[in-house]
Amino acid sequence: TADLFDRHQADFVVGEANYGGAMVKFTIKVANPRIHYKKVVATRGKHVRAEPIAALYEKGKVRHVGIFSDLEDELSAFSTAGYLGEDSPNRADALIWVLTSLFAGLVKPDTVPEQTEAERYVNEGAGNLEWMG
Repeated sequence: TADLFDRHQADFVVGEANYGGAMVKFTIKVANPRIHYKKVVATRGKHVRAEPIAALYEKGKVRHVGIFSDLEDELSAFSTAGYLGEDSPNRADALIWVLTSLFAGLVKPDTVPEQTEAERYVNEGAGNLEWMG
């Protein structure tokens, strides 16, 4: 991730916080402390998050330059009934998060649900310390 961040002169890296979010941020920051990290929390299914992105493609606001066969296979396996592909759509999910961030004015992002003090303790550790901090 850090190498790709530098190679493509990225502005930020998006990381899903549902599973190991603090660890993801920690790992990215260790690899390159200059990386701007944006945490996202999935509150809806992947196919629901993909719907507004599909509309961006239909309007011609998103195009691919180059060959992205694996990504395009994953994208084409989405339907209103869910994801119909064989494996998890990791590439498509990452693309959906990034496009949601880039087109924030056109796509309503997931909101972070309020956490109770007990949930914060479990998710972030005692005293809200950073992971392994």
